[in-house]
Amino acid sequence: MLRKISIILSVFMAMVISVSGNASSNVGYCNTTQNVYIEGITENAGTKVTLMAQSKQDGKIAYINEFVSDTACKYSAKFKFPNNINDYNFRIREGSADVTDNITVLKSEITASFNVSITNDRYHSSLNSGDISKAVVKVKNQYGDGGQYNVIVAFYDDNDIMIGANLMNGNYSFDDINTTYEYDTGIVVPDNAKYAKGFIFADIDSVNPLSKNYQKNIGDTAFGSDNTDVKIAFIGDSITHNAYHLSVIEHYYQTRYPKRNIEIVNKGIGGDTINGVYNRLDYDIFHDKFSGDIDECVLMIGTNDASRTFNPDDVNDVNALERTLTKYEDIIKKIIECKKGLTLMTSCVQDSTDFEGATTDSYPQKNIAIGKIAEGVQALAQKYNLPCIDEWTTTTEFTNERRGLGDTQPIITGTDRTHPGDNGGFYMAYQFIKQQGTSDVVANVAIDVDTGKVTSENADVVLKECEPDSLRYTYIPYSIPMAYTDAYKNAEENWRLNISDEINREIIKITNLDAGTYNVSMDDISMGEYTSAQLAEGVNIAVNKNNPGQVQAMQAYELCNKKTRAESQYRTIALTEQQMQIHHIYTYNELKDKVPDLIGYFNRYFQLIDTDYEKYGYKETQSASWNEIKNFETQAKEAAIPKTHTVTIIKK
Repeated sequence: MLRKISIILSVFMAMVISVSGNASSNVGYCNTTQNVYIEGITENAGTKVTLMAQSKQDGKIAYINEFVSDTACKYSAKFKFPNNINDYNFRIREGSADVTDNITVLKSEITASFNVSITNDRYHSSLNSGDISKAVVKVKNQYGDGGQYNVIVAFYDDNDIMIGANLMNGNYSFDDINTTYEYDTGIVVPDNAKYAKGFIFADIDSVNPLSKNYQKNIGDTAFGSDNTDVKIAFIGDSITHNAYHLSVIEHYYQTRYPKRNIEIVNKGIGGDTINGVYNRLDYDIFHDKFSGDIDECVLMIGTNDASRTFNPDDVNDVNALERTLTKYEDIIKKIIECKKGLTLMTSCVQDSTDFEGATTDSYPQKNIAIGKIAEGVQALAQKYNLPCIDEWTTTTEFTNERRGLGDTQPIITGTDRTHPGDNGGFYMAYQFIKQQGTSDVVANVAIDVDTGKVTSENADVVLKECEPDSLRYTYIPYSIPMAYTDAYKNAEENWRLNISDEINREIIKITNLDAGTYNVSMDDISMGEYTSAQLAEGVNIAVNKNNPGQVQAMQAYELCNKKTRAESQYRTIALTEQQMQIHHIYTYNELKDKVPDLIGYFNRYFQLIDTDYEKYGYKETQSASWNEIKNFETQAKEAAIPKTHTVTIIKK
């Protein structure tokens, strides 16, 4: 299969804005191309605008030009200015009036920031040695001529030694706004490649990079591995709206990748269907003025279609299934056309009310229909080469397993046997993280006491003391562990799942200590006693309650959970306005009469409920609510930033 390398560049120009009344002008200068860019808005259409570059030394005019604003009151120009820009003042006159008597023009080199990844499709990363790499180059250039560039991709092994590199053929001139190029690099991915780096040069002879290179670890499929900044919309029905699994997934990303700006946005609407999602893609997901531009989409929809589209007496209706999946495919096509990344998710199982037969059919026909839709979603994922998180199979099999063990309590769902509870939401998030193939390592530290050799992964370690019966080191992890919440604890203690071993590993491994029992402490706080044999095998401290990283993680999770719960309430606004569009009615009384089952949401939207918790659903204060949600998010991210610790291991 052909693999690709994605390289993303962003080109920016500096500018200042001067305003007089309702008029404004933007002026920018690129030092590399010596281009001056000006655009502006006049108070009235047809206004004559005069631009002058005046020498600071003698007042002489070195450049002058005239424009007339169009019917929209706009004007713009681009021109070369070979003189030293620092020696000139720019003046703009509208008619006979100065808009400004001195515009300070900020000059800027063309700078580029870009990322490299190995990918088997446009959006997600994987790698097999021997594959041919492909490069996708994207440029954002607001002001035109971006100059000429050379692109290089290089591969490195475990010892950080370059084992292959290739200069992409030709120079690339990025003249247009939002241009995308895709080329074969012509290089076969070498064996033993651990990571790739990308480089961009203006002049290959002098090799002066215009931007920092960005390292991409091979096989890292995490959101944000292709982009340091990424915004992900989770799209769905009430399971997404109520965010049963989102807080855990978001917390995982905040703690595991704290240097990346990864945002998760809830785009669920309770009761929604495949058709409903399709109809709101543009206004609710792609062009929501509050959440802004979306980079990635995660789609889990179909549970309500299973009960509304299929005849309850005939869930094997081929035509109903075909109609459902055709509309689902329309969503896929539209998201791809809009150049958004896409991950599919199958819906989770409905829980059982019949415990004698260990069945998962609380509504037998509905569960069968959900399963058929899930099979169709997986087939579409294969057709479009998209990642698919299979919640249907895993939740069905796990529920049946627990029933077989005699567990009669709700498993994935809460007491309503339909929507996930806290434990079920955690299980769904765990499956999402595991199936996505993201990193399971918080940080690993291995020290050989005999030689003093230190090996670390995702952490820096400075050895301060190393004796056969004691050692001390400074520990600087790049991540902190996931919080050991009640749901996490339930999964490990009651459900016997190996969560920590599979997705949350923070390992201390000390070999060749004298035989005996050792106290392990971090920042003078004891994390327990371990034998030399246990330490030689490796101890996972991720969920140790005295681990300062775990203490920090719990604080970060609480803030993340506040954000997630507030955003869930905030989605009341989207739900209510979707109902307004569906029924073409816009008043409270009409809505509650037309859709009485949703009266609770309407009460919030029209502010007929007055509590702190419900306030995020008020339409009147939508902007303030969104700002508060983003504030929770910022606080959670800040709380997840790793700190430096001192680890001491002393024999008793």
